[in-house]
Amino acid sequence: MKTLNDYLDLYKERNNIESDYKLAGTLGVTRASISIIRSGGGVSQKIAIKLSQGTKEPLEVIWLASLAQKEQNPVFKEALENISKLSGLAAGFLIVFQSTTPFSLLLEIQECILC
Repeated sequence: MKTLNDYLDLYKERNNIESDYKLAGTLGVTRASISIIRSGGGVSQKIAIKLSQGTKEPLEVIWLASLAQKEQNPVFKEALENISKLSGLAAGFLIVFQSTTPFSLLLEIQECILC
């Protein structure tokens, strides 16, 4: 599971930002806020959305990384990390399923689920 630090660094890389000071300005927070995030704090929903948009990563994985980073209880921290792994597996399965299943069959399956 990637950490918030990984997503901050990815944001910097994908947006040609060289320093955390400039990163803070781009995200609309202070340099101190970036330090807090890097040292174990989470991010607000607003910053999670900006990180998602700037990294082209799913909001869900960034938000899970934020929750896991802030979590103090090791049992719940592990649970969040497991959710992240499971969501990755589910997304991979969905991609394979969609690429090998005719669209009309997907619509029929969707109708059955909704019935």
